[in-house]
This record gives sequence, C-alpha cells and structure tokens, in this order.
Amino acid sequence: MLQFSIRNDMYRYFKKYFYIFAQPFRTLYWFVLRPRTCGVICVVVNEGRVLLVKLKYGPKWWTPPGGNVNKGEDYVEAAKRECFEESGLCVSNVEFKYTYKNTSLYKRDTVGICTATYNGGELSIDENEVSEAKWFDIYNFPSNTYHRLNEVLHKLEIL
Repeated sequence: MLQFSIRNDMYRYFKKYFYIFAQPFRTLYWFVLRPRTCGVICVVVNEGRVLLVKLKYGPKWWTPPGGNVNKGEDYVEAAKRECFEESGLCVSNVEFKYTYKNTSLYKRDTVGICTATYNGGELSIDENEVSEAKWFDIYNFPSNTYHRLNEVLHKLEIL
C-alpha cells in the first residue's frame, strides 16, 4: 500500500510540474500554427454568488470552470465534466447559451458559454490543475478575474 501511495504522489508531482513546464511550448505552438480549438465555460450561480476557479497554469486569473471540449463531446457535456474536474461539484440543468470567438494566447478558439445549477456539495479541487476554487458575491469579484467575466455575466443577465 505504501508503494501505491508513493507512486500516486510522484504522478501528481510530475503532472503538476508538467503543466507549468509545458505552458510556454503550448503558447509557441499556438503562435506558430494558430490552431482552431473549442472550449467551454460553465457559469454556476448559487444565491447571488458565482463559482470561480484559479488555474495553476496560464494566466493566474479567477475564471468560471471550463476547458477544452473533447472530440465527440458537446458544450453541455464538456461543461459538466469541466465543472466536476475543476471544482468537484456535480451540476444540473446545464444549458448552452451562446458562443464567442477568442483569439488571446494566439489561438482561434470558439468558446461555448453554459449556465448550470448548483446541487450542493463541497468544493474539492484537482490540485494539479487548480490552485483555488471559491464562491464570490456577484458584485464583489477579486481584481484579477477573467477579462471577459463581466461581459459574460451581463450577456447572461446575471449582472
């Protein structure tokens, strides 16, 4: 059992530093090839608060849970998966709302915006990918939030 624990700890350590190490190479790849990608953001609102996570790699801003849409997955499935992976929360009533084009970080990214209902439960982050996850009052966000967060919340008529 001790051997499994050590192996698991080594895997988490490797994965954590791989994300950090790989980010500049990913950015260079995006700059040179400008790939088309597809992502999702899931806005979870609960009693006037919005769930935000802070990733360990890339820009260190607070953002709603989200990430890549896998092959064969739609926006709703990806939103549920990313929400669970990044916060440990299972959400329901996930609805696709709209898409926008994102060209930051040199990609040609189509981002789907979804909303979801919080079902209860405790936040449990993936420590390899996320450094923090918290609920923030809709009118009191930290200063370092995702640059399009207010735009997204206004478009969803949450603000």
